[in-house]
Amino acid sequence: MKKNRLPLWITIDSNEACDSLEKLLNEVNPFGIILFSRHLKSKSQVKDLISFVKEIDPHILFGIDQEGGRVNRLSALGYNFIGAFDACEDPETVEKISSEMAEVLHELGFDVNFAPVVDVGKAASGTGLEGRIYSQKKEVVTKCAEAFLKGLNKIGIKGCLKHFPGLGGSLVDSHKDLPLINGNLEDREEHLYPYRNLKADFVMVAHSSYEFFSSNLPSSINEEAYSLLRNFKCCDTIVTDDLSMGALKNFGTLEDLTKKSLECGADIAMVICSEEETKKIARYLRED
Repeated sequence: MKKNRLPLWITIDSNEACDSLEKLLNEVNPFGIILFSRHLKSKSQVKDLISFVKEIDPHILFGIDQEGGRVNRLSALGYNFIGAFDACEDPETVEKISSEMAEVLHELGFDVNFAPVVDVGKAASGTGLEGRIYSQKKEVVTKCAEAFLKGLNKIGIKGCLKHFPGLGGSLVDSHKDLPLINGNLEDREEHLYPYRNLKADFVMVAHSSYEFFSSNLPSSINEEAYSLLRNFKCCDTIVTDDLSMGALKNFGTLEDLTKKSLECGADIAMVICSEEETKKIARYLRED
């Protein structure tokens, strides 16, 4: 591993090899890169892009949000995998689809799929979770997520449980505003059940405020959330959801949020922003 690697999962402006990308990698030295549909033009182009980066630094992990259904980044390459809702609570179907996704991701050069969603409950309209939740039953969610992880892992792709400590019951989209979720810890037990009963390479921490924490800070910058998660021993690495999301708009600059999340207990901070902003964050962390 290169020295002075920053615990950042970033994105990139370009979808092809270029000098500016090489300069970004050398200056920031991130843990990982996440790609979106806009980066995917053809299979050969994606392979070339990932190969270019890994020639510079073979330890960088490439990730993607590939749940299927509503969140289907691979649709840019002509793949249309079904999502959680269409899996009809059937673990065998989930594993089959997950394995097929993983084969494509592995061929392209990806290392991590930021899935499955293990939120429990009915997705309220306008939350961005519609069609992405397996079931209102905690046991079904857990079995389907286990099958999803199995499908990924047998092809060599790492999985990520999300969104800790659970967005079930939220009424707003955290991409836009901060969800406020009521209930004590006992009330929320069904939402924590998947984390108590599964093990994955990664867990992604949500941006939401929970009544059962003593602080009303969003979970991604709340020490109590990370302490609770580590007690479950359900993952190797904790990553935040994208810190540029609207839920955190009133809690500081992107530089401050990145620092706060890491101080509170995140292993990796995800920041989806321009390359210039990414460089600013890197300088801020190194100067601190």
